[in-house]
Amino acid sequence: HYSEMLSNSISLSNAINLFQSNPRSVVIPKFSLPKNPSCSLIACDGKRIYIIGNHGVLHSISLNKGIVNNSTRFHTFQLSMIPKKERVMMGITISNSYAYISGPFMQKPYIFKLPSFEQVKEGLTITSDSRLQRKSKINPPFTSDGQFIYSLSIHKHTISVYLIQPPKIKLQRVIPIKLDDKETQNANNDNEKMPQIPKNKNIPIFTNGTVLTIVLLTKEMNGQFYYRMRHFSLIDGTHISDNVHIQKWPLFSILY
Repeated sequence: HYSEMLSNSISLSNAINLFQSNPRSVVIPKFSLPKNPSCSLIACDGKRIYIIGNHGVLHSISLNKGIVNNSTRFHTFQLSMIPKKERVMMGITISNSYAYISGPFMQKPYIFKLPSFEQVKEGLTITSDSRLQRKSKINPPFTSDGQFIYSLSIHKHTISVYLIQPPKIKLQRVIPIKLDDKETQNANNDNEKMPQIPKNKNIPIFTNGTVLTIVLLTKEMNGQFYYRMRHFSLIDGTHISDNVHIQKWPLFSILY
């Protein structure tokens, strides 16, 4: 198979997602985290960053370097169309210039056309070549490279790839992944046990379009948060490598 030949002939070790040693920070005016934040609460369409805040407020940040005025760079949208009882652990992702908002307590997803943020009120149907893959909505954890949505199923050990093309959301393919703890420990030559997957499956994932990274909290010690980054190929789902990331603050959601 072509994908197997490609993965065997090309090393993806240089394509993994690594953080900068001295990252820049930006203060978002009047932003506060939701009481029960999703680990998929941030997305980007290449022009703006979108972040779900508390009380159903969506914050947007312009990436235009020429815009320095806060009143022009930062905007908010009130997600009043979503019932309050459903605004728990909401996640946002983007595909093909559409924002997709969903969560475990929502009856249906909410979809908006970007950059106008006009709601798409007619329902979009999730379709695939297999009837067995049909479902009503995509739940976090999910992430995006701007074009495709990548949804992680811890239970099935799969990454589902979707593309929004109204009036349909097309399931492009399903990538099986391996979560082999022993393989990872031997590769990293450490005796530290793999962290447990949270029962609520609320774990950060992010991608650069080539590699998908799963972020697992290992421990919190002396004011430091230790994370294990597990990198998987989006060609065939093979495990590439792991690395440890340490920082002073907890990671709620990541966008690459």
